[in-house]
Amino acid sequence: MSKKNLTILIVVIALAIVVVILSISLVSATDADKAATPSPSASASASATATAANTPSATATTTAKPSGDPIVHIVSAVMTSDTGSGGAPVDSVSQYSPEDPFIASCEIDTDDADPVEFVWYKDGDSFDDDTVTAENGYANCELQSEHTWDPGDYSVEIYLQDSKSPDATLNFSVAVPSPTPPASASASASAS
Repeated sequence: MSKKNLTILIVVIALAIVVVILSISLVSATDADKAATPSPSASASASATATAANTPSATATTTAKPSGDPIVHIVSAVMTSDTGSGGAPVDSVSQYSPEDPFIASCEIDTDDADPVEFVWYKDGDSFDDDTVTAENGYANCELQSEHTWDPGDYSVEIYLQDSKSPDATLNFSVAVPSPTPPASASASASAS
């Protein structure tokens, strides 16, 4: 083989290697684009209640379902005093009285009966966790105390599809109960 033919052969092989490398890079970039989806923000706009003091905060990310199923997102997540028809929250609260049940509600963008895990915290320490099944696009978890809740800061982390990190976190608090005036003081004040 001549020197000229050998040079042409080397150039052709080099170009083939470059084409293969570019093809691999293009496939990897396309796969990365498919996997990277924007993280929606689960907003929690609080409506004022008698005990609401702060706006509940919520952060959200996305989670891919196992086995290549579609990605599920949290559309919104709030702490509420109750849920209405279809499971939608009736309001948004950030503070509860010591005797109130806690209700976390999240709307997800699927009607599938997906499991949703709620992990409850007080002052950063986990004290309960529950897994519920989403119905009609909502997953609601209600937590009641046998007695009353201790005043302080609480949060609940919401996990979709066996996620390793929370898909939403809601922060809320329990108010210090107001002291009730003694019965004799209120009776004498009304007698005056």
